[in-house]
Amino acid sequence: MAHILKISALYFLWYSTTFGIVSYLSRNSDFFKFGPSETLIFFHAPIDTWPLWSALVAYTIISNIFCLLGSDIISPYCTLSIQNTDAKLKHSVCVSHAIIQFYYLGYCISGYLSMYMLFTQIDFLIIETVIYGIITYCTTYYYIKGKRQISYNGSVLRDHVYKPPKKKIPKYFDVENFNYSVF
Repeated sequence: MAHILKISALYFLWYSTTFGIVSYLSRNSDFFKFGPSETLIFFHAPIDTWPLWSALVAYTIISNIFCLLGSDIISPYCTLSIQNTDAKLKHSVCVSHAIIQFYYLGYCISGYLSMYMLFTQIDFLIIETVIYGIITYCTTYYYIKGKRQISYNGSVLRDHVYKPPKKKIPKYFDVENFNYSVF
């Protein structure tokens, strides 16, 4: 399990570094402007006033909330309840197909619009990143909270955090240097 945390941290570090380098190399482009400008174009319409820019920000926020709720709630439901061959269907076949098709069609449209927004100006990239952080924190908190059983007085009775079984360390494992050897 500790490997997942390391991989997540490396994933974040790699893309943050890449974005930093690309941002530095293109620091004089129109992408790094904030607020409305004559170079901010959304589907051939210039966003050059504060009301238009504010409407686009509101659209970005609402769109990202729906996108993340879909990926954090609907996608796992589709995978675990509908596409899982070991689970029984909770809905009819027609409703199950509708859930998956609505989700993936919305996902495709959202992805297209999101990419278009991300390449307009850096302020929309920042807004989207902040919304992603807030929504994923909230949904993760909700799921983790659901894994705890609380008594009537608020004390935690049982915590369902995975604890790997204790195993004896084989002789060919060097604990000090974290080196494996077959023989």
